[in-house]
Formats: sequence, structure tokens, C-alpha cells
Amino acid sequence: MPRAPSARALAPAAVLAGLARWRALRCPLAAPHRAFAAPPGARGRHHAAPPRLAAGAPGALRAEPLTRRAAALWPLPFAPDGALSLLGGLAQFAAKAYGLLAVLLFVLQRKLLYIPSAEKADPCSTGGELVRFKGSAGEQLAGVYFAPPADEAPVLVFFHGNGDQLGWGPAYLGQRLRQEFGVGFFGVEYPGYGLAEGSPTEASIVASGEEMVRHFCKKFALADGRIVLVGHSLGAAAATELARRGLGSRLILMSPFLSLNDMACTLYPFLTPLLRAAPFFLLDKWDNAGKLPSLECPILVIHGTQDEIVPFEQGKALAALSRRAAFCPAGGCGHNDLLDFGPALREACLFAQGGARR
Repeated sequence: MPRAPSARALAPAAVLAGLARWRALRCPLAAPHRAFAAPPGARGRHHAAPPRLAAGAPGALRAEPLTRRAAALWPLPFAPDGALSLLGGLAQFAAKAYGLLAVLLFVLQRKLLYIPSAEKADPCSTGGELVRFKGSAGEQLAGVYFAPPADEAPVLVFFHGNGDQLGWGPAYLGQRLRQEFGVGFFGVEYPGYGLAEGSPTEASIVASGEEMVRHFCKKFALADGRIVLVGHSLGAAAATELARRGLGSRLILMSPFLSLNDMACTLYPFLTPLLRAAPFFLLDKWDNAGKLPSLECPILVIHGTQDEIVPFEQGKALAALSRRAAFCPAGGCGHNDLLDFGPALREACLFAQGGARR
């Protein structure tokens, strides 16, 4: 009676067969490797090792690529090629998501930049005079005027921020500047904001602003030497462009930014590579940094040290671009409360009257 093979004799065949099955299931890339296993029905019989073939002989094993050999030995549930495929898929997904987000921001950029309220506040609620007329585009333009106490006092022509309107900040600012500092005030409305008709864009804001200022000066017989252009935040960019066009005798910028491109990179850092490579992505430029050095009028830049929207460094850097500009830091002020900060308003009015910070 033949002796049954020992457990030691059965071990090599059983172990090799188990490894082959595990690799085929857990590491698909390892399946092309040849593994010697006992043929079906060999269980319980000793099976001889396969013959060794000389290199180059028909049927001889060839060296496999490094990734495939690594796959056979890879201890994780996936092989290196699978990891690379996974990373490639993630990269494709990230690129598509980035592209989709960029397209969305491109389409909605003006909705994010210009934020007119559906509420139409009364700009005359604090004693101002409403000025309205139809512009060259056939749309109603609007402004509010607070006449100065003295005939020769300067008049501050004010351009507000992107979330304001004449009946809010400008109406109260005009009243305060006239009462406390004895200057006149004229707030200009943007197309699509408050009582003004139209749609806000860089081109429409500048065009309507220029028309409004020229109409205002003619209506009230104001000499250009009495006009001081003042802008807050986005309004600083509008005031800068009108100064470049020759309006006003002085320019006051409150919480200004370098350019819309710089602000977009600040608010949306993930867009920086795209905006640096393709600046045409932005429909409106509002490039203060590119315009300020060419201005010859006296300029005062006021910026809150705690500005939470436009970085303080941008205002400081903007002032440094012009030999005609003076910089006034407003200690402890944020972005919007700068218009309520007495010392900053005093500096602005003193500058408008021809004193200090020349």
C-alpha cells in the first residue's frame, strides 16, 4: 500500500496555488505573471517542480517591466499602476472642477462686483437736493447736492462703494461734512443703483459719472478749481479715472485698491494663476495703479489699518506710485467705518481746502 504524501511535501504546491489565486483577485495587474501551481485534481498528490528552461528558449520566462514585478510584490490592495490611474483620475476631476468654477465666475463676475440694492432709499432725507437729468444714453442719471455754507468753499464730488447708494452713506456723509467742516458735497449715483437707470459696468459708471459732474458744474456755475474728486473703495477707481480725464483740482482716495486684478487675487487666491496668465478674464479692469502715476493733481490716500476687505498694504503701495500723493493711515479703522472716522474726514476736508499733506 503506497504511503500518502506528507504535509511537508504538499505545502509548496498548496502555498503557490493560494498565492496565485490571491494575486489574481487582489492585484489584477499581477495576473499576467506566471505562477506555478498544482493543476486541478492534484490535491493530495505530490507534484514535481516544473522544468527550468534556458533563457531565450521557447516558453522561457522573460523579465517583466518594473511596475509589473512590483505589482506582484505590492503589499497593498492595489498596484502602483492602479495608484497612478487613481491620481490621474483625481487630477482630471480637479481640472474639470477648476474650469467649471472659472467659467461660472466669468459669467457672474459683474453680479459679484456690483451689488445694487432693490431698496431705493431717499437721498434727500438729510436735507440734500436731488439732481436728475437724462444722459446721452437716454437713461436717467441721479445725484444729491449739499451746498456749502460759503460760496467759495470747495465741493467734494463723491463716488461711493459697490454696495452703497445715494440714500445711504452719501446722504449722511454730505450732511456731516457741510455741518462740521463747511464744505459742499455732491454724491454721484451709478447706473442701476438707487434712482439711476441702466446697468453698472466700468464703462457705464465712468461715462455717466463724467456726464453728471459736467452737468452739475454747469447747473450750479461751479469752477473746476472748487471741485475735489473723492472716492471710497470702488468709487476711488471711478474718481481716479475722472481725474485722468481732467476733471477736478484734487483727488482723495479712501480705501482704494491697486487694481481689480489685484483684488480678485486677494479675494479668490485660487484664481491667481489664471488671472496672471489671462488678465483679459476680467471684463472690468479698474486699474488705479496704472493711472495714478500719470496724474498731476495733488492726491491724498486714506486707508484704515484694519481694513478687512481691501488690504491696507494696497492703499499704501498705491500712494507710493505717485510723487504727487500723500498717504494717511487711519489707525484702527476698517473698510466701511472709515467714512465715520472723524480724524480721517478732517484730514480729507483740510486737504480739500488746500491745507496740509500737499
